[in-house]
Amino acid sequence: MQDATRNTLAEGRAPLWSRENLKRVTAAAPIVRPMVKYVPKNPVFLLGAIAVGVVGTLAWRNRQKIAERARPLIDDAAARARPMLESAASKGEALRDRLPLGRRSETDPASSI
Repeated sequence: MQDATRNTLAEGRAPLWSRENLKRVTAAAPIVRPMVKYVPKNPVFLLGAIAVGVVGTLAWRNRQKIAERARPLIDDAAARARPMLESAASKGEALRDRLPLGRRSETDPASSI
């Protein structure tokens, strides 16, 4: 048992019952408590939690593929949003120029745009 603890600590991993792991477990307790209360009455909660866990695990394992396939969609959305952002910036500058001089201050964040 001593050798196993030394090896895990040497590899940079904390043992299973370390203080950090116990903090994580106690932090999850408020989430688990309602599940323990309602799951026996309605097992759909448990089935939903299992489904979310499976989908999350699959998404995590395939995150590189998802990122590669989503990149063109994200780039396209950014290209379509750029003209809208530029027109909004020009409208904002025009509005700022129309404000009376007494209302604009040097500490105004909009004055630095």
